[in-house]
Amino acid sequence: MRPYLDMDAISDIIVIPPPTSEAGADHSNLRLESSGKCTIKTAYPELHRAQWNEEDDTWDLAWSFDSPQRVRNFIWVILRNLLLTNVERPRWGIVAFIGCPICRANEETIPHIIRDCTNARNVWSQIIWTQYREFLFPNSF
Repeated sequence: MRPYLDMDAISDIIVIPPPTSEAGADHSNLRLESSGKCTIKTAYPELHRAQWNEEDDTWDLAWSFDSPQRVRNFIWVILRNLLLTNVERPRWGIVAFIGCPICRANEETIPHIIRDCTNARNVWSQIIWTQYREFLFPNSF
């Protein structure tokens, strides 16, 4: 990580404990629901009320997905195009190399990370049934 981040940032990241099953379920201390729970689904409209489109159901995929909260958050980040890829990093002054460090493709974009990288394709080929691969990832297999 040293080519991409300074030592202070690396030190801050290193002390964050990784998720473990012993730590229990994800939760937030912010309380916006009557149940006392807060989710990005409920917090996001509150934070961006002026920009929120109630009729846009794109977010239903993220919020209705049966998975841990961190997975739903990751899907939301992908749908919002907020994942910081190497293509986006030069705009932040973080790195000049925009290619994929794993397969050395010309550009590391969100579709590349999630679907097109050879490593991603290998993972998908092991977990998605053959008859669904072409539907979900056309021209990728």
